Amino acid sequence: MNFRVAQAADIDLILSLIQAFYAEDGDITFVEYEVRRSVLELIADRSLGAIWIIEMADHPAGYIVFTLGYSLEFHGRDALIDELYIKPEYRGRNLGIEAIRMVEAFGRERGVRAVHLEADEEKYRLREYYRRAGYGDHRRRLMTRWLSASPAPESG
Repeated sequence: MNFRVAQAADIDLILSLIQAFYAEDGDITFVEYEVRRSVLELIADRSLGAIWIIEMADHPAGYIVFTLGYSLEFHGRDALIDELYIKPEYRGRNLGIEAIRMVEAFGRERGVRAVHLEADEEKYRLREYYRRAGYGDHRRRLMTRWLSASPAPESG
């Protein structure tokens, strides 16, 4: 297994992995131009975090996105495992746990004090997987308000 920091040249591969993840999840809408813009912005500015491609025998097996933030509650620099996706044919090999450990080490090197992730309340097995990785429920619920609406895709 290998973790490789994504570069701009990987954009089509990353988009295909993200599209597969969103399709499998069923709750996230894949808007290619928005995802492309966001991915390229993250790749270009390492102060925001990074995307890693997870490889098995030089084949893409998934990806993980780690973004950096700051929180008084968590005593400084914090981070979010924004997305973690392992292709179905590569699951059951602890790739996700190893990817989590890798980004945690990356975070420690950058002074991260706490790492957060999201798991759908209805996905019990996924939540248990994250608990085994050392993550616990917090008494707070993540709530979101979009500050800018994504423009509608152009038709035609």
